Amino acid sequence: MSGVHVVWFKRDLRVHDHAPLLAAVASGAPVIPLFVFEPGYWALPEHSRRQFDFLIDSLRELDAALEARGSRLVVRTGNAIDVFSALHREYGLEAIHAHEETGLQWTFDRDRQLRRWARHAGVSVREQAQHGVVRALKSRDGWAARWEQRMSEPRGKAPEAISAPALPTSHWPIAEDFGLGADDCPDRQPGGRSAGVECLRSFLEERGRSYRKDMSSPLSGAEACSRLSPHLAFGTVSLREAWQAARRARSQKAA
Repeated sequence: MSGVHVVWFKRDLRVHDHAPLLAAVASGAPVIPLFVFEPGYWALPEHSRRQFDFLIDSLRELDAALEARGSRLVVRTGNAIDVFSALHREYGLEAIHAHEETGLQWTFDRDRQLRRWARHAGVSVREQAQHGVVRALKSRDGWAARWEQRMSEPRGKAPEAISAPALPTSHWPIAEDFGLGADDCPDRQPGGRSAGVECLRSFLEERGRSYRKDMSSPLSGAEACSRLSPHLAFGTVSLREAWQAARRARSQKAA
């Protein structure tokens, strides 16, 4: 097999409003939806068991959404370059589709190394902006106007079908594999797109009605705030989706 396109899911765990996924499907090539558990990433002090558990919730729902479209999420554990090298040897990758990731220096360096590997391997890396204006802008002049223009564009619809090569099932790691230990936040927010969409709805229609007043109180602030930050961070809900929903809610209130 050759000419396979990979969609590398990172902090964009959804099939809705997902430009790299749509581009890969539009190519007509077989598509591998991929998530890589990187031990070096989970060894960083910024990461915890609660983030891992939220991620697993989100990946399971993403896998179900892909399965409904004729595909499955391919999960691999290891260094990203090693994972892509193995896939390239076996399937002959033509392109890697991904969102630009706004993350840590670790992820920035990882992406730069991956692009260097891809150039040598003859694999095209096709990154698209996720949060509005592209990362490589040299100037902030007109940034706000360009950002609002991007947020106002129609959201991409989830693909109806995904043509995927037959891959063997893969092992999903558990938190203990990365030394994350016992659950340290039993009351954490659930991950996954359905929880993210409900969180957005409940904030705009119910919980956010007294936002300005209740946010100043430690008793009411936790409930009155949007609680969307983990869903935006892991991309179960797109920033454009949340922005457009907020604009609609404001317009309806003003009418």
